[in-house]
Amino acid sequence: MNEENKNLLLAIKPEELPQVEIDPRSLAKVLVGAMKNLHHAKAHAKTRGEIRGGGRKPWRQKGTGRARAGSIRSPLWKGGGIIFGPQKERNWHVKINKQEKRLALYAILTKKSKAGRVFSLTLDKLPVKTKEALLLLKDLIGQGSILIVLDVEKPEEIRAFRNLPQVTVKRRGSLSPLEAAKYQFIVFEEKILERLKR
Repeated sequence: MNEENKNLLLAIKPEELPQVEIDPRSLAKVLVGAMKNLHHAKAHAKTRGEIRGGGRKPWRQKGTGRARAGSIRSPLWKGGGIIFGPQKERNWHVKINKQEKRLALYAILTKKSKAGRVFSLTLDKLPVKTKEALLLLKDLIGQGSILIVLDVEKPEEIRAFRNLPQVTVKRRGSLSPLEAAKYQFIVFEEKILERLKR
């Protein structure tokens, strides 16, 4: 990396991005919905139909003096099924409209840019070594988590940034409002920033 390329991490002014203000409740709805969509059920308690055995009637219906019973896997019996236990089929998915998601993303970027936490990467060639990436982000490293948003999939450049602590690399198309809110600093490749301004 050339000497003149060392400090090409430029803070983005709020007026350089589309200014979006949305109702806090709408923003909360998008973020909570995104978190719910990451939730996958794991806990599962077997019902009486899923436990092995219990196909034969334990004793005859009448004449024994005991309560009638049809299966040893009844929820009333030890080793039986669970009536209202957790089920892995449960679905937490929440539908989020594309427009809502887009507005939420721009609202988060607006707020972060006003706080001086959105930056532009204006290099012609991205660093391929961790040492170069560290030199580029030296002012941000140690101050909080950093999200680098690149234009295309570049394995070498991604590897250079990912070796740094508290740094995550994402492609432009996969950036979500939840990720934008999660990281304290966001660094966009210049090409992406041009598209965001439209």
